[in-house]
Amino acid sequence: MAYPVLSRRTLRAHALQQLYAWHTQQQARQQLTLTHLTSWLETYGGKGVDQAAAEKLLLKLLQAPDTKAALAATAAVPEKQAVAEALRYYQRLTKAEGVPKNRLEGFCQALLDNYFRCLAVLIQWQQVAQRKGEAMAFLVQNEVELLDARPFAQHALLQRLAQQPALKEQLTAGWEEQSAQAAGWYETLLKPMPAFVKYCGQEQHTVADEEKLLVTLIEKMLFKAPPIQQFFSEHELYWSTYKLPIKRLLRTTCQLLAKNAGKKIPFPTAKTLTNKAGAELYQTLLTKVPEKEELLLDMLAKKSASWDVHRMAWMDKLILLLALCEFLYLPDIPLNVTINEYLELADQYSTPKSKAFINGMLDALAKQLLEEGMINKSKTIDHEKK
Repeated sequence: MAYPVLSRRTLRAHALQQLYAWHTQQQARQQLTLTHLTSWLETYGGKGVDQAAAEKLLLKLLQAPDTKAALAATAAVPEKQAVAEALRYYQRLTKAEGVPKNRLEGFCQALLDNYFRCLAVLIQWQQVAQRKGEAMAFLVQNEVELLDARPFAQHALLQRLAQQPALKEQLTAGWEEQSAQAAGWYETLLKPMPAFVKYCGQEQHTVADEEKLLVTLIEKMLFKAPPIQQFFSEHELYWSTYKLPIKRLLRTTCQLLAKNAGKKIPFPTAKTLTNKAGAELYQTLLTKVPEKEELLLDMLAKKSASWDVHRMAWMDKLILLLALCEFLYLPDIPLNVTINEYLELADQYSTPKSKAFINGMLDALAKQLLEEGMINKSKTIDHEKK
């Protein structure tokens, strides 16, 4: 049994996040350049210098595909020398950047760090039950009505998980410092949980029973309890993107523990989380959107006569650019799949009104590009793993 690779939806979401962050950095550099423009106007300008005109010219040149040629074609105006200095400053800021860097390996490693954190929580819950086992046993013998969690303390699959050499290496990385947090969740969330109480009330358990409890703790507690979700969201920027793939990895770990009694089990690595097709999808989106941005924006502008492309929310615009990039440069992905996937991303990252607009734009663009022969691929839905 192999661990699942990251779905194309997850890769699209990460590409969207990366490009949004990259664009935000570009905007910040432009704003910084505009701020410095004032001092250069004072240095190079005379009485006739118009700061508003200089800022307008600079923004126009920053958006030009060839800023040097655009500057050369600009008429001689008092602001031109200061604008040229500002452009050189901006180019120094962006020289080392180019297109967004491929951070897929780092994304996978951060996802795995959180996967191991989730495993650590499960192990720490059992350790809390083990520490309290003797005291609870004494109370039960004296007919004090308390939850006897010894069955959970003896949960064989969790004990086997805690003894996995590969996992021990991961847990030494430092998440055990969060054991107090896990202990608090055990008291306030786990002990009142009906499935947990039911399990502790049974004297004997099969491997299937143990696996079922683990899956329930993962799905109903780790990924649903608001305090736990809040904790992970505060500690991990991309938690909303990580959640679904981590849940799938954890389910596979449970299955491996149940089917390989007494044996070592494998754990996922950054390399096993992606395959060739997924890596190519991510890399194409990350490089083609910045590289072909002018062409893609021009296509959008022609289809959105009643909307000024430059006034669109950048997130909405970016979702459209990514989808259009798939239309043109990823011929193996059916059109309907692309449209449906980016509508899902719009649902997550944008507004209901924007989602309806994006839907209409993508349908119109797909129809036009097919009619013009610019794309040639199936419209049949390819059932991707979400």
